[in-house]
Amino acid sequence: MTSLSPILGRRTVLTGAAAMAGLTFVPTAAHAAVARRTFDILRDGDPVGVQTLAISQEGDRIDVAIDISIQVKILGITAYRYEMTNRESWEAGEVISIESETNDDGTAERVSARRTAEGLEISGSKYSGVQTGSVATTTYWAQAFLSRPVWISTQDGTPYAVQAENAGREVLETPSGPVPCTHWRITGDLPLDLYYDDQGEWIANAFGARGDRAMLLARDRTTRLSTLWTGG
Repeated sequence: MTSLSPILGRRTVLTGAAAMAGLTFVPTAAHAAVARRTFDILRDGDPVGVQTLAISQEGDRIDVAIDISIQVKILGITAYRYEMTNRESWEAGEVISIESETNDDGTAERVSARRTAEGLEISGSKYSGVQTGSVATTTYWAQAFLSRPVWISTQDGTPYAVQAENAGREVLETPSGPVPCTHWRITGDLPLDLYYDDQGEWIANAFGARGDRAMLLARDRTTRLSTLWTGG
């Protein structure tokens, strides 16, 4: 995703970020959910929202459901609200479809994308066009995304040119305890920091938000995401 209002900053979170906008991921019998993870969304350490991630797999096909809900309150009054519902499908390491709707504090954003013989055809609220080659999305759930030079915004369809640099080791304090991670610094069109543990599990991402620091932080790692990646 690309915008979290003037309060949380532009072009940053999520990817992700994904939202409690009335659409719920309901796995079918053929696509039973095999991995789930919940992330707390923090602004200067204070909780402002939640992101949920559910992934199901059948053969080389992976279906990803991401929901995000954010409320920033000032003196008990909601000053900002953000909701996203994002559904992605992947096959053999390539994104084959994206369907996303976002309410960014009253501004509607969307993405609808399909893979064709020409490439990934994107129709978004800020970008429409075709992206060729292997691209990633701003959902971050697979560490393999770090090697891909273009990430598609799941909020508005914008293709971001990015580079990933290993910034060393850090230990993150999570609700389930300390987690040693590799810190990856993302530069280019979408500056942020990503953290993956020694098993390649996505643990957190962080970014500046108008002088504050915002972060998505995993509550636990009871199910594995990294083992689902089939992109080689």
